[in-house]
Amino acid sequence: MALSKSLVDEKDLLVRLQNGDHVAFEMLYARYSKKLLAKLDRKMPSAEEADDLLQELFIKVWERRYQIDPDQDFAGYLYRIGQRMIIEHYRKLARTTLLHGQIQLETADTTDNLQEHLAQKEAQQMVNEAIKTLTKQQQRVFSLCKIEGKSYKQAAEIMQISPETVHVHLVKATQNVKAYFQRAQYQIPGVLAVMLLSVYH
Repeated sequence: MALSKSLVDEKDLLVRLQNGDHVAFEMLYARYSKKLLAKLDRKMPSAEEADDLLQELFIKVWERRYQIDPDQDFAGYLYRIGQRMIIEHYRKLARTTLLHGQIQLETADTTDNLQEHLAQKEAQQMVNEAIKTLTKQQQRVFSLCKIEGKSYKQAAEIMQISPETVHVHLVKATQNVKAYFQRAQYQIPGVLAVMLLSVYH
């Protein structure tokens, strides 16, 4: 079966991109940036942060252009990079939030600060308990992709299964963790929820 003209054109653009062709890069940016920005807008706190992340994503594409396989799905490649960047963004935010809370506890002994600290510890304990309810495969995928930030492909290589199977396990694991919190009638904090439970499509 002959390849469609759009696929042939894209492969040509990717080959040119590998060779440092700025025009090809700009054409690929024009082709995918709008769709990517729409996805990032739904995941990021503000339109400005979504746009910043989009620019960082394409900077990474340019810097890693030699690693791109013209025969592979470029849209999927972009979305995987975007997924990892979103997760890392919220991980950094979570670490900053937790650090801020620790500093507050060290510099002030008010009841409000103590309650906030206890709430964070309780949320982390609840997440750990929720993960224990998953199957071994789901636990492994959840740990690799959500906690360690590995891509589907990396997790698949470690577990010796397909990336598609990794995705299936991760979706089920995410659903089960959410269900655990619903059964416990416990509201997981927003930052922790995005970092651990969001599934990028």
